[in-house]
Parts: sequence; structure tokens; C-alpha cells
Amino acid sequence: MADEKIIQPRSERFEDFKISDDEIEQRLKAIVSITTLVPEHAQTADILGTKRTGNGVFINQMGLIITVGYLIAEARQIWITTANNETVLADTVMYDYESGLGLLKPLDTITIPTIPVSDCNRQINAGDCGFMLAGFGGLEQTVIVDIGSCNSFTGYWEYVLDRAFYTTPAHPNWGGAALLDKRGELRGIGSLYLENPPTSQSEFSGNLCIPIDPLWSFFSEIKTTGRVKDSDRPYLGFFVSVIEEQFVVLGLYKSSPAALAGISSGDIIKTINGVVPKTLEQLFKEIWNAGPAGNVISIEIERGDKHTIIDVVSAKRKAIWINPTLH
Repeated sequence: MADEKIIQPRSERFEDFKISDDEIEQRLKAIVSITTLVPEHAQTADILGTKRTGNGVFINQMGLIITVGYLIAEARQIWITTANNETVLADTVMYDYESGLGLLKPLDTITIPTIPVSDCNRQINAGDCGFMLAGFGGLEQTVIVDIGSCNSFTGYWEYVLDRAFYTTPAHPNWGGAALLDKRGELRGIGSLYLENPPTSQSEFSGNLCIPIDPLWSFFSEIKTTGRVKDSDRPYLGFFVSVIEEQFVVLGLYKSSPAALAGISSGDIIKTINGVVPKTLEQLFKEIWNAGPAGNVISIEIERGDKHTIIDVVSAKRKAIWINPTLH
């Protein structure tokens, strides 16, 4: 009897999960820390900073790490640190501005487990409970969260998600954190901290997570061509928000198409190609529906007591931002 194995009781935090506590701890070792260095002259430097830190997820697909795109945008150096105290350089494989997801490739071997990517056949719905939102640091950096809603999200930086996961409670280190389901499979990537977003039906304080659905098409492209095709979506490089029921330009990236055309902070947008938008989502989609990057977008603005139509020659975002450095 002295050799009888002592069975430890299951942690209450994970009692509803379909994998063991040991498996959960192994999955959490797949979360990495990401540090990126960005040149001071980069378009995003003033907004996002020149040194950025967050999380990434080492996945069971081609040795890649998935993270949130703003951590790696215009980065000249990307460093990955693992749960095994390995620190290696990584290259950007892809930053998909439309979804907000990024993929990295470590340049040296890392000896940590991987996390399986969900095949997305099992739908997530508002009200679903018992997910993990996990940052680098194991159990201490893991929060059990619920899905508050799966509404759309529109960001002032020309960004629209038709479906996002609004999770609660909030994770303190949400950028690039892994949203894992009860099987320990990856379902989303932490992106933002939000309080009472416009789509919320009640008080909300938590995180926005990006669904990983687009990943499978990216994997297919990478396997076939070695890369992901650049988006042809027109990009203007301005920030627009709704203030007192008006679409107000909050700011612009330097040397962006909108700035070069003469649009200024404080301008009020009245029409896009002759269409009066009813929502910020519609405003951005009217720009995108105008055709591929390079097309002219006619924007009617109100500046003081004057109305002016400004023609903006759109561009690919990649043509404006610094492209990744490959080692």
C-alpha cells in the first residue's frame, strides 16, 4: 500500500475542461512572450510605440507562431522568449490587416509544446462559458472567461470585424493572448481591452478576441505558394470616429494617402463617393467597395463653414508601411 499512487483532486478552475490539468499546463507552455523593435520613422511608431511587448501562440501548423498584428507591424526585430527560457529571433510570415492576425516563424528551434488550432466546426455563441484566455507565464497568467457576445467590431483605424469574441472578465496582458476552448484548442487571439463598446447591450468590461477562422486559408496559401497574397483593399491611412453623430477625422498617418490629399484632423466626413454613411462600419466599407487599391475615393468633408470634395488616391497599406525585415 505504501506504493499506492496518490490522485490529486482536480482544480476547480478547470473542472469543466475536457483535458487533464497536466495537459492544460503543457498547453500553456506553448504561449510565448514577444518583444518587437520598430524604427522611429515608422508610420505606426507614434501610435503604437517603437518597443512593443505581448504574447504569441506556438501552433501545430508549420512551426508558426500566431499573434495580434499590431505587435509586429513595421517591426525590424522580433524576439521570442519561451517557457523554457529560450530567446530566439523570428521573422514575420504574414500580417493580415483585415483580420488583425499575424504569423511569425522562429529562426531557431524552440523546445516547447504546440497548441492545436480548432477546425472551427464547433460554433462559439454568446453566453458560452468556461474558456481560457492565456498569456505568457502559465497558470498565473491565465484567466477563465465567458463569451459576452459575438458582435461585430469597428475600429477607428479602418478596421472592421464582422464577428468578434467579447470576453469577460478582462485579462491584464491581453495582446496576443490565446483564447482556448474546453478541449484546449485555439479559438481566438486577444486584441483589445474594451469598456461598454457601441454594440454592447449592457455594461461590459473585458477583452476583444479575434476569431482564428481566417488561419486555414492562410495555411493553404503558405503551403501552396510559400506566402500569403497581399490584400488589394484600398487604404487611406486616417483615423475616424463618431462624435456627436458625426464622422470626425481624429488623426492621420504621416505620408498617408488621406494626408497627402489634404484631409486634416478635425474634418467632418459627410459622404464617401456620394454615399452618406449611416455607421462607421458602412463608411469604411464604402471605401473598400470602391475597387482595388489605387482607385480614387471622393470624400466630401466639412471644415468650419465650408464643404469640400477631396479626391484621395488610395494605396495598399503595404506600400505605405515599412515591410518586414527578413533574416
